[in-house]
Amino acid sequence: MVIHLEVRRFLDLEALEHGVTIFSFRLWTRVQFQTRGGWTPVSPALIDTGAPFSVLPQSLWSDIEARPVGFTSELRGLIPLPAASLKARLAQVTCRISDLKMTAPPLRLWVLLAEGDVPVVLGCAGFLERATLTLDGPRQVASLEF
Repeated sequence: MVIHLEVRRFLDLEALEHGVTIFSFRLWTRVQFQTRGGWTPVSPALIDTGAPFSVLPQSLWSDIEARPVGFTSELRGLIPLPAASLKARLAQVTCRISDLKMTAPPLRLWVLLAEGDVPVVLGCAGFLERATLTLDGPRQVASLEF
């Protein structure tokens, strides 16, 4: 099964200020999470090939069926400062992704339940490790095959 992704291409404005034209791509999908009564509404999710775990904001995970594994850690990105971190708990959740035509079968993910307002990020554990990601940069087309 193939799920088509949204490709957002953007110009790096800081590089442009220094005379360098660099474009980056961000890949987005639509995701729903399992609740006790069904599924959440569709949310946009950023696909991060460098993230070991998926990340969910507190506004979303308070409504879903999550199974925490009991420990809290610090969620950090590239900046290793304490001020640039959030507390997060490792948990398992069930989700399904879709495009405008297809919905993939449910997946069990390892996620970090962030105590703050962050975007929904889908990482490797339970997600990208189960799919083939294809990106055609010149055509700005991407997909996941399960």
